[in-house]
Formats: sequence, structure tokens, C-alpha cells
Amino acid sequence: GEAADSLSIVLAEKDQQLMAFDGEMDSLKTALEMCRMDLISAQDEATRLAARLDETQLAHGKTAEGILCEVSSKNEAESSDFMRSTIMTLASSLESAEAQRAEALERVVQERKSNAE
Repeated sequence: GEAADSLSIVLAEKDQQLMAFDGEMDSLKTALEMCRMDLISAQDEATRLAARLDETQLAHGKTAEGILCEVSSKNEAESSDFMRSTIMTLASSLESAEAQRAEALERVVQERKSNAE
């Protein structure tokens, strides 16, 4: 009857919410993975450049570490800090979305149980 129709509508809405949470989680996971890959790539590039700098500067008696300490590229440091901060923010958002999804799923399960009784 009317109660069953109303319940069907509520359950359909909950299913839509779950699908939306799943989509949001997938997007956050993708963004997090892209940030991780960017950070790894930046770290690899820094290592490669440091090695190359060592090779070219040893003739001048300076190591890459010494030069990097002198130059202290603020932009690179800020970039790494930004990437770390972004990863932490995305991880936190992902955790929150997963918690919301779990709560919504639990509500759907409870509603279905109570309506089955």
C-alpha cells in the first residue's frame, strides 16, 4: 500500500546516496593516487637532479647537498609541502566519505530489517 510505496521511495533515495558516495570515493581515490604519483615523480626528479648536480659540481669541490643547502629552493620545498598537505586532505576526505557511506549503508540495512519484520 501507501506505506510500502513510501518505503520504496526512501530505499531508492538511500540507494542513490550510496551510489553518490561510491562515486565520490572513487574520485577521491583517483585524486589521491594521482597526488601520490606526482609526489613520487617529484622526489625521483629531485634525486636525479641531485645526482647530476653532484657529478657536475664535484670538479668545483661542491656537492649537490652543499649547493642545495645554499640555494634552498623555497619553491620546491613549498611544492613538496603542498603535495603532502594535499595528500593528507584527500586522505581525510576519503576517510570521511567512507564513513558516510558506511553509515548510509547501515541505515539502509536497518530500515530493510525493520520493514521486513
